[in-house]
Amino acid sequence: MAHNEDFNLDIETVSPFEVSETKLVRPRIIKQRINNQSGVFSIPSSEELIRKRDMNENPVFNQKLIKVKISSACLSSIRTDLNTLGVNAFTIFPELEGLCTFAVALF
Repeated sequence: MAHNEDFNLDIETVSPFEVSETKLVRPRIIKQRINNQSGVFSIPSSEELIRKRDMNENPVFNQKLIKVKISSACLSSIRTDLNTLGVNAFTIFPELEGLCTFAVALF
């Protein structure tokens, strides 16, 4: 689980190319889609980029990440449950493309 210090970066004043350690960023809400997805982005440090190191290989984040494996046999049931809870293509992608994907999934 991420902590407050993982988000301690002022993206208005710091260039993403000058970040000394990997940080997480919640973007400004410029589209409803970003708001609906509760998006969080990572900005890796230059060292992480040079080493081509994934976040799960970063000593600060490797204990904060979890991997969830979902059996393909459960996908249909999970999609139905999520849709019942109001999580579907249209609520995540609230534009024409999301609406069309949602409508096709109904049939």
